[in-house]
Amino acid sequence: MSGTVSGGKNDAKIDDGGTFKDGKISFSVTRDFKDQKITSKYSGTVTEDTIKGTIEGSFGGKETKLIEMPVSWTLDDYPHFEFLRTKATILQGLMNAEAVLGNWIADFRYMKSITGWGILNYTFHPFVIGRGHRMLVLDKLL
Repeated sequence: MSGTVSGGKNDAKIDDGGTFKDGKISFSVTRDFKDQKITSKYSGTVTEDTIKGTIEGSFGGKETKLIEMPVSWTLDDYPHFEFLRTKATILQGLMNAEAVLGNWIADFRYMKSITGWGILNYTFHPFVIGRGHRMLVLDKLL
C-alpha cells in the first residue's frame, strides 16, 4: 500500500508494510521533528470514504500510557484573570469571575447539547484560581 497522510506543515509518505484487507486498514507514518523521529500508527475500518479507528504515536522515547489533553485559552484561568505586560503585548486579565464562569458553563452546555459524550478540559493554576472570589466561582463550576 502507498500514499500520503496530510497534517502539520507537510504530507508524509506511508511507511512500507501498510495493509488493506476486508475493509480493515493499517499503516504507519514517520515524520522528522526537531531531530526526532515521530511515528504514528493508524488502524481502522474503511466505510465508503471514511476511516474510523485509532492512531498510536511514538515520539522516539519509551512508549507510555501518558496522554496529553488538548487545551484551549478560553477554558484556561490564566488569560482571563492574570494581568501581564511585555514589550510586545498586554494580556488584559482581571476579568469578572462571574462572567468567566458564565462562559465556562455555556461552553459545557453547548458541548452537552451537540455531542453524546466528550471532554471539556478546563485548566486551573493554583496561583490564579486560588484567590478568594475565584475559588467561589470554581466551587460553583464543580
